[in-house]
Amino acid sequence: MMSLSRASLRAPCLAAGRKLVAIGAIKQVDDVFFLTFSEIEAAGRGEREDLDARIQARRADYELWRELLPPHTIGGQSPEASDDVSELKGVGASRGSARGRARVILHLTDGDRLQPGEILVTRSTTSAWTPLFLNAAAIVTDSGGMLSHCAVVAREYQLPAVVGTYIATRLIADGDDLEVDGSTGIVKFVRD
Repeated sequence: MMSLSRASLRAPCLAAGRKLVAIGAIKQVDDVFFLTFSEIEAAGRGEREDLDARIQARRADYELWRELLPPHTIGGQSPEASDDVSELKGVGASRGSARGRARVILHLTDGDRLQPGEILVTRSTTSAWTPLFLNAAAIVTDSGGMLSHCAVVAREYQLPAVVGTYIATRLIADGDDLEVDGSTGIVKFVRD
């Protein structure tokens, strides 16, 4: 059986969404992503009972789960956030060091907030985040290891990176001055 990637399904689903909006079955094109294939087919045939309620419930679930942070560890002691932390320890994933202003970005849609020379602080990265690396002076993530997307791309771009800090996005605020050492895995708060 051939497996289809989600990316290859995106264009046909958007086309189906546009058709369903045109016939009044759904309100907005991206509603289609909250339907099963059989529900999309049924909606196209005019079967729309409780369709809007199902979409809204699934969208609410999606938003809830999107904001939920996974536990830091399973079966071990989790690092705790403290307000008087002077440095964070993670995995030194790409050597080098950089000093700059932190820009905490939790969703890719906020990527335009990252200014050249700032330090990108996020939960994790995927290939869609790669263009942000062009502006970043360094990268710090909550999750990841030596083979994570962030680590590999940071090495390719020769940017210092510290991954797997667990708590960077909870402790670092926009505008904090940081010093990132990608060789040792240490992120220091610079307080003059």
